[in-house]
Amino acid sequence: MIFFANFKKFNITKDFENVKILHKSPDEVDSLYYSSDLFLIPIRHGYLKIASPTKFYEPLGYAIPFLIVTDDNFSEVSKFVKREDIGFLINYSPNGVAKFLDELSKDKEILMKKKKIS
Repeated sequence: MIFFANFKKFNITKDFENVKILHKSPDEVDSLYYSSDLFLIPIRHGYLKIASPTKFYEPLGYAIPFLIVTDDNFSEVSKFVKREDIGFLINYSPNGVAKFLDELSKDKEILMKKKKIS
């Protein structure tokens, strides 16, 4: 399962039949985090180059690796994920995301190496 931040900016349910938007209370979110493999944050442009989305901090406590999909690697979130080695940075392109997820599904060990459990 992939937890997705900033989904309102993208019409992800239009193109993907297997994508579901879940509206959960804070008490119900724990189970979603614990069952998630990745936390996806798209960073295309704008203020996120100098700021962090509020949803960035929650997955840190659950040791969920990040998948940062960006058009540059200079956002604060991208630099943090790279420096702490807690996820993956890939350039924005629909084919690039699909290819990365396909490769990741074939080798779960790559994902497990990014989980930081203290």
